[in-house]
Amino acid sequence: PDLCAPSGFHENDDTALLNTGTSAAAGVMGGVVAALRSHALHAHLPQPDPGTLRALLRECARPVPGQATPWDPRLGHGIVDVLAALRSIDPTFKPPTSGDR
Repeated sequence: PDLCAPSGFHENDDTALLNTGTSAAAGVMGGVVAALRSHALHAHLPQPDPGTLRALLRECARPVPGQATPWDPRLGHGIVDVLAALRSIDPTFKPPTSGDR
């Protein structure tokens, strides 16, 4: 694997009460990629090509506690860090605060 993304979602009205593993995490990562590309578009920044975006997400990943090497056979390069990736694409990005609603 390249990265570790959240999974283990519980849904009361779904035939599968628990959505886990790569099937659940793949949807989360698809959303991460879409959000990063959308931000670049709306901020009038260059669109990162797929290879660049993949490398960026790997570089920005947070290591798993106790991970001895930069790559782990179960968790890849670490836990996806969307905010770090967003700041890499747009260093001027400031996350909204609760008063910005």
